[in-house]
Amino acid sequence: MSEAHTLQRISAYVIDILIITFITVILTSWIPKSEAYKNAVEKQNNLMEDLNKEDINQSDYIDELYETRYIIEKENIIETSIIVVINLGYFVGFAFYNKGQSLGKKLMHIRVVSNNGKDVSYLQLFGRTMIIHGCFTSIISIIFLLFIKSNQYIYTVGLIGIIQSIITIIAIVMMIVRKDKRGLHDLICNTKVIE
Repeated sequence: MSEAHTLQRISAYVIDILIITFITVILTSWIPKSEAYKNAVEKQNNLMEDLNKEDINQSDYIDELYETRYIIEKENIIETSIIVVINLGYFVGFAFYNKGQSLGKKLMHIRVVSNNGKDVSYLQLFGRTMIIHGCFTSIISIIFLLFIKSNQYIYTVGLIGIIQSIITIIAIVMMIVRKDKRGLHDLICNTKVIE
């Protein structure tokens, strides 16, 4: 029972993301786009053109963009919620019933186990998914979208995105440099990935 190589883990992750993306596109493509969404996307494109032509200054562009992005995010709240559910269903439910293996991990011949080598628990998979797959940050973004104003939302979500990126980078670096190949999410959830 040896630790999975970093390349195996990254390959499994890429495969899983492709699968999740495919499932997400299929399940969200039926959702009609509202007129508010279409108008906001058009306004966003026009703002970019105006900035490029120097018809507006950077400050005005940013002010307008905050409100436009807020509308787009608010109109996409159902899709974002579906994405969170798909991630949890795939990386928690599917993996739990397949003894710690997603399809990507199965193809790479690796699986998640508890640090003591026993089968991974549902709660451990849930924690890993919330941390490494951005579900926690997506849920926080949805909550903030419902309760705070547009400019505050954009700043907050930007900060949350930076934090998620840092967590992901730290996890990858840890998997590369640590002898046991455990990432931050593994340490927090008391798991490891084995061949």
